Amino acid sequence: MRVSCAWSLGLLAGVAAAKLQITLPNAHTEWRAGTTETIKWKAVDGNLSGRVSIELMEGNDPSNLNSVATIVENVAAGSQQAYWSVPKNLKASKNYAIKIVDESGDDFYGQFFRGTAVKGAQVKQALRAEQSEAPKQRTAHELSSTVAEPKSASQQTKSTALEHRASGTMAMHREDASVSGAAGRAGMAAAAVAACVAAAL
Repeated sequence: MRVSCAWSLGLLAGVAAAKLQITLPNAHTEWRAGTTETIKWKAVDGNLSGRVSIELMEGNDPSNLNSVATIVENVAAGSQQAYWSVPKNLKASKNYAIKIVDESGDDFYGQFFRGTAVKGAQVKQALRAEQSEAPKQRTAHELSSTVAEPKSASQQTKSTALEHRASGTMAMHREDASVSGAAGRAGMAAAAVAACVAAAL
């Protein structure tokens, strides 16, 4: 009986281990928050069939990993790959691992790999850029509003009065110049006549 149990357990373990192997991510992989990453696996012996689910795990103890997120559910095992948009709030860790679960409930784990979070300096820089851009947009809007704003009735009246006053002043100057010119010409003519009379006498 003991031999039978041991043989049965060994057979189950062998069957489970022979189904698939996770090839990506691996020990040299680094996932970055906010990017799209690829998970790949392959059949160890034979063809893959059925559906699988994929989870992101994390922890220091390989025998007691915590589930971080469900990457995909009910994907065809035969596709041998899946894609995932890594959340921007993914925390940094060097102890991430992929777990694939098939329809039979068998678990398959990949190697530990590193996950890199978005750095605080990058976040601050992005916020600073947004804040500096906002005043520029407001200033441009204010200038366009000022140029496009129509004059009020009182402003138009004042402007018209100033224009009339200026044109009237210029007309007066032209009339004065005309009068003084005519007077000068009359004086010159009178002087010429007087000179002729004096010469005749």
